[in-house]
Amino acid sequence: MNYKKIKNSLGLLSGALVLTVFTAGCDVTNPGPIQDEFLGDEAAQIGLVNGAIRSIVNGYTDRAFDMALISRQIFPGGQIGAWGTAVQVHAGNIQPEYGANFTAMHQARFIAETAIQRFTEAGASDNRLYLAHLWAGFSYRILGEWWCDTVLPTTTDPTNTDPPEYFAGTTDPYFERAVASFTSALSFAATDAERDAAYAGRAQAHLWLGNWQQAHDDAAQVSIDFVQALDQDESESGLYNYIWEANSGTFRSYTVKFTFYEDYYLQTGDPRVRWGTDPAYPLAVGSLSG
Repeated sequence: MNYKKIKNSLGLLSGALVLTVFTAGCDVTNPGPIQDEFLGDEAAQIGLVNGAIRSIVNGYTDRAFDMALISRQIFPGGQIGAWGTAVQVHAGNIQPEYGANFTAMHQARFIAETAIQRFTEAGASDNRLYLAHLWAGFSYRILGEWWCDTVLPTTTDPTNTDPPEYFAGTTDPYFERAVASFTSALSFAATDAERDAAYAGRAQAHLWLGNWQQAHDDAAQVSIDFVQALDQDESESGLYNYIWEANSGTFRSYTVKFTFYEDYYLQTGDPRVRWGTDPAYPLAVGSLSG
């Protein structure tokens, strides 16, 4: 990542804006926050959808790196500094600070459910309702995959102020709501790509619930070349692609050596776990010789 280039670009942009203001002699007024009653308007609707997606990205990026280490999808290279992780994570232990990611995923769920309520009241398009239900489903699915217990409001009504329910030792309620969300998304889907995303998400949730036949049937509906990607952004650390950053030429904080996927990819060529080597960097940064 070229930080200098980003900084210079912002500097030039700022200079251009200042020059424009002084040359034109314009008065600039901050319009302030959007009034609550306008959040359901068509022009504002995509902002709520993008807000839910941003919260998912913010909660997913660095924890995807840590969870991959803990589950041994990747193996720590020994780095504990920049783009490395604590030795406790290397040993497979979840850390207390992961609570911030829990908050981000619930924030995504709340924003998506707020969008559903407001879009429904405003008579929004099928596409907007599809997107709101879809990302609610993905937020629930990730919550179910990453945590061991469930904490949920009693309803999906975002105005509900009742104390949340706690389900110890199970995340089934997350996956049940994910199934419901993806099912709702399917009712608004209009294209093959939209149906692919909803069927794929629902198949994954059914799989976690042990609904094998439903998972199989949904997966069979998904196009073989389907990919669902999160857009990430190098302009803000909370939106970085941590998996890429942590193994760039500078940092090299992990390896697939000693993992199941090292041999599995060589034997199967499965594109979901593709890895490669770079002769210029034979060792991870934290590796010890001998």
